[in-house]
Amino acid sequence: MEFDNGQAVQLKMFLNGEQLAFSDRHTNTFYKVKDDVTASAFIALMQKDGKDFSFGEMFTFLLIVLFLEWLLVKAIRKKFNIPKEPKYINTGHQRSTYIPMFIKGRF
Repeated sequence: MEFDNGQAVQLKMFLNGEQLAFSDRHTNTFYKVKDDVTASAFIALMQKDGKDFSFGEMFTFLLIVLFLEWLLVKAIRKKFNIPKEPKYINTGHQRSTYIPMFIKGRF
């Protein structure tokens, strides 16, 4: 939290049922919110789930990302005339690709 005069305070928040409290990390001073309306409104705001994704939305997002990746690879191959096969320039290049594949866990 930063005040108008530039002073910054690091607070740790505690939530106990309908009570809300803060503790200053530097001075270990404990502040309790005595206004029940403000505390309950703040608690309701914190517990509000705004990031609720369904499986269908995540699956659609994954399909769009995979399609865009495929399209990008296809466009780059076409622009720079990179053939799809042969995948490797020579056997040394093929062997050198085993190291990153092993590190990534695809081997």
